Amino acid sequence: MATKLTDRVAATIVCPTGKRTHNVPDKTGNGLMLSVSSTGSRRWKFRYDYGDRRNAMMTIGEFPLVGYEEAKAEAARFQRMVKVEKRDPRMDVYNPKTATTVSEAIDAWLLAHPHRNTPTVQANVKPLKNKFGLTNLADLTRSAFKAWCEEEYSARGNRPNRGGSCKGMLTHINAVINWAMKNEDSGVVLTPNYRNPAAALAEDVVAIQNRVKTGHAVNWESDQFRLILRGIETTYVNPLAANGMANAMVCHLCLVTGARPSEITTLKWDEIEAIPGQPDMRVIIKDRHKTWRRTGKPRKITMGKHGVAVLERAKALREKTSYTGAWVFPSPKPERAGLHVRCINHFARRLSKKVGFKVRPYNFRSAFINHSLEATEGTGSTAFNAALQMVAENVGHANVKMTLAHYVSAKGTQITESVRRADAAFDQYDEAA
Repeated sequence: MATKLTDRVAATIVCPTGKRTHNVPDKTGNGLMLSVSSTGSRRWKFRYDYGDRRNAMMTIGEFPLVGYEEAKAEAARFQRMVKVEKRDPRMDVYNPKTATTVSEAIDAWLLAHPHRNTPTVQANVKPLKNKFGLTNLADLTRSAFKAWCEEEYSARGNRPNRGGSCKGMLTHINAVINWAMKNEDSGVVLTPNYRNPAAALAEDVVAIQNRVKTGHAVNWESDQFRLILRGIETTYVNPLAANGMANAMVCHLCLVTGARPSEITTLKWDEIEAIPGQPDMRVIIKDRHKTWRRTGKPRKITMGKHGVAVLERAKALREKTSYTGAWVFPSPKPERAGLHVRCINHFARRLSKKVGFKVRPYNFRSAFINHSLEATEGTGSTAFNAALQMVAENVGHANVKMTLAHYVSAKGTQITESVRRADAAFDQYDEAA
């Protein structure tokens, strides 16, 4: 029941026996209430409805440090924010002129994480910056953000599957906000009570739930492998494709080693070691990699003569361009002088046009898995298990189960041959009978 609260009344209210807290609303009806705990502590709180949240609570201050009149004025200010300004009091910034906008927060995050400043990330956050770029990050509400996601990433025309783009955008804006909340020196202005409006939002966006999930798993036929290798070799010998030489070598090395594209683009010469007694083989040791925090172990990527041949081409290109840096595959772009190749998606798309079917950088890992395991079929279980362990180590899987999960269905010719072998095995039973 609402009570006409004053400082004298607030001092006399106690929590009933058997209850942990007792909330007493003020009779003025502006959302102010006094919360009394069983231990005797008293706090002024503001209760309000905003968006899809009902009876949300926000602490104003502790009584008697904050008196009734001061608490009532603060509750009235919060009430105006909810009713008139349509803002969540939890995201209140007392000086909006100095608040950080969404665009400024994204730019600060990219500046602090230069390795994330890729064309893919820029493309993911571009629609967000176009819509909310000038909005204060503290004023970005969950309901408005969700409504925009549904509208922006709904199926349109010949683009029926845009949930993947939406999920990528949410991943990056979550990274931006979480970084700003955890780092006081980020330069992003937020309030202590700030709540991430994009947290777990992917679970509620229909465009993401209805997307068609596509994987990177492929099982290329022999003629497809020939076309891809021929397309890469064409780049090597084409004098007009000098800028794409490094990209071609990265794709080639990904294909023959099964390594992640990011591990090859950031490869340094001091990470390559010779294998004693094996002059035609090399091993790549990556101390920092995708799972190094979890495993605490360096990554080993072993390569044979085809991988070594790619490294020899890289050495020849290094001498031709007089490059003296640490990167095996330096960027040919003047604006990225001294840095490594950053993105090979563009080369993969050009390669797709040459070969006549879709090729993406991460397809090379799956193709390497299938190619390597198929090469040992019929050689015995010991050789197959050894190949399986080698593949798991090269592609960076924690165990062979993950590798087998990427081993896509067999080709039609292999299925018919397997049926014939199984059928022939039944002949021994007929002879025994």
